[in-house]
Amino acid sequence: MPAAGRSSTNSSATRVNAVTRAYGWSWTTLVDRKEIDFLWRDLQFGVELDGWDGHSSRQAFERDRLKRAKLQAHGVGIMPVTGRQIRNDAAGVMTRLMAGLREAAAVRRSRAGD
Repeated sequence: MPAAGRSSTNSSATRVNAVTRAYGWSWTTLVDRKEIDFLWRDLQFGVELDGWDGHSSRQAFERDRLKRAKLQAHGVGIMPVTGRQIRNDAAGVMTRLMAGLREAAAVRRSRAGD
């Protein structure tokens, strides 16, 4: 049973997890001891699920911004996605995700050519 106040985030995570497993993508991975919800390590690109219930306090806001800054300092580009976006605009989320992955792949190719 989900923890109190986490059902919408867990439900969104469950939906996204089902999609990502179908594509063989990593789920909940560590980068420099920081957990990231989805990671394409070869592209240095990740997705963070940000639900209001788990991220609405000042402390959570600060913790999440620090985490994102540390991931970016390690070269990981982050795309935040909310549970509401997944529920109400899954196609839009996937469109943005695919665009982000294409951009990350282009950056990787350009760096490889340096």
